[in-house]
Amino acid sequence: MTLNEYLQIASNDLKKHGISSSRLDTLILIENVIGKDRSWILANLNDEIDSKNIKKINKLLKLRQSHIPIAYIINKVEFYNHIFFVNHDVLVPRPETETMIDIFKGIYHEEEKKLNKLFTDTHKLSVVDIGTGCGAIGISTYLEVPNINIDLIDNDPKALKVAKINVDKLTPGLNLYLSNLLENVNNNYDVILANLPYVSDTLDINVDAKHEPKQAIFASDNGLSLYQKLFKQINKLDYQPLYILIEAFPSQHTEITNLAMNIGYKPQFIKDFIIAFKYISNK
Repeated sequence: MTLNEYLQIASNDLKKHGISSSRLDTLILIENVIGKDRSWILANLNDEIDSKNIKKINKLLKLRQSHIPIAYIINKVEFYNHIFFVNHDVLVPRPETETMIDIFKGIYHEEEKKLNKLFTDTHKLSVVDIGTGCGAIGISTYLEVPNINIDLIDNDPKALKVAKINVDKLTPGLNLYLSNLLENVNNNYDVILANLPYVSDTLDINVDAKHEPKQAIFASDNGLSLYQKLFKQINKLDYQPLYILIEAFPSQHTEITNLAMNIGYKPQFIKDFIIAFKYISNK
C-alpha cells in the first residue's frame, strides 16, 4: 500500500468518527511513527508504507477515533515555535494563548525604552506564570525574553512534574512552586501571567476537551472564581505587580476588568482572549 492510499483510507475513517481535522491528524500520526516530517510524506506519497508501521499507526488511530487529543497520543504539542511534552495531567496549550506572550513582549520593550526602575543594572524584571500546567507560557516567555527572572506556579503536583520535564529540556534553572495561586509564594513580582481555568462549570465542552483535566478547565461562579481569588490575593500584597496579563472569554472581560479596577488596575491592552492590566494606584 502506498502512503497516499493509506492516508486516504485512514483519513476517511477518522472523519467517520467525527474528527474534523482527520487528514492533518493522520499525517501527524504517520510522521510520528515513520520518523519523517509532513513535507517529506507529501512529497513521497507514491512510496510504499511498511506493514509494521501501518499496525503501529492503526493503534494510534483507534485512540484518536475515541477523541483523545492528538497531543496526548504523541505526548507533544507545538506552542510558540517550541515543542512541549504533555500528557493527561495537563491542559493542551491553545494557539490563542500565544497572544499573551506577544503582548508581554510589547510591554517589555516599551518599559525598556523608558529605562524605569524595572530596568536598572541591579534589577531584572520578575515574572510569574500562575497555573503553569505544562509550562508553555512561562517557558516560552523566557525563551523570547531571557533577560528576566521567571517562576512557574501550579497547585497540582502532577502538572508541575510535566512542567519540570519541559523546564529541564528547554530552560534549565527556572523555579517551580507548588502553590494555590500566590498563597505559598513570598516573592515580589513585576508581572503576573495567568491563564487560569475560566470555563463555567455549568457549561458543556467539546468531546476532545473532555479528555483533559477538569480542574484545568472549569471554575465556579460563571468561570470567574479563581480570578476573583487571585485579585484578592494581589490586593493584599505589599508589592503590587506593575502588570497583570490574563486569559478569559471576551464575554467575561467586563467582569474581570471590574475586579482589576477595584484594586487599582486599568486595562492597558485587550486582544482576543487576553487582557493586560497596568497598576495605576491603590484604588
